[in-house]
Amino acid sequence: MSVLGKMKDKIAARHPKIAGQLIQFVGRAQSPEQRKLQVRYDGRDWIHTWEKGTLVADRPYIRPHGATHSNLPLFFKHHRPGKGATVLDVGAGIGTELPAFSRAVGDNGRVVCIEADPEAFRLLQKAVEVEGLKNVALANVAVSDSEGEVVLSQLTPGSQSNALVTDKQHGLSVPATTLDSLLDSLGVDEVDYVKMNIEGAEIPALKGFSTGPTRVRNWCISCHDHQGRPESMTFDWVENWLRQNGLTVWRHEPMGERAVETYYLFARRKDE
Repeated sequence: MSVLGKMKDKIAARHPKIAGQLIQFVGRAQSPEQRKLQVRYDGRDWIHTWEKGTLVADRPYIRPHGATHSNLPLFFKHHRPGKGATVLDVGAGIGTELPAFSRAVGDNGRVVCIEADPEAFRLLQKAVEVEGLKNVALANVAVSDSEGEVVLSQLTPGSQSNALVTDKQHGLSVPATTLDSLLDSLGVDEVDYVKMNIEGAEIPALKGFSTGPTRVRNWCISCHDHQGRPESMTFDWVENWLRQNGLTVWRHEPMGERAVETYYLFARRKDE
């Protein structure tokens, strides 16, 4: 974090009302998309609202619009969901892309957000309430290859990054289900677009999604080989799974971009 960022967070911790007003003023000046930005602390969370977005977080953001929109060109590189579509957001986190997904599919569409971490899910749920979204279904579970429980370990503060681990003493047990079972329970027969970002847990998630190749039309999967952890080296396996299931697959070719973007995979059913 930059010196400016640390100073901002220190002021926010000591004088949240003043910090909210200052951040709101600076945020409006920095970005035309944030000209109607409102920033407030409700005693527990920082709530950011502007004309086309909402972000509820554990700290204040000067540019919340950037946090919610910076990844959209990458996610929508090969497909942008349209009105009436169903979007499956696997690893939704605190819901940074949720307002954009919700607007894209419209009132007749549906966004299914899955987030395993209880604190991230709480912020996600609060964002849905603040935004007043009616086309969203939320699931506070991990996705795996079987029903039961898995152990979750946070990789970064604030529950914005976490991974499945085997050390029960230093992790949090959370309920797990398969994507097949979850979509069946929600009555979702077809998914237009799935975004999967689950920090190295792609293999068990896809093993538990036998209907995925026929049920999902378009895919965007973030693998995390760039982290260098053996358990996060999933890129080759995921690419083979997609190809072996008869999907058209694209690798992302970064041009001096973030290292994480090297390990994005996109896929589409061949009948599309």
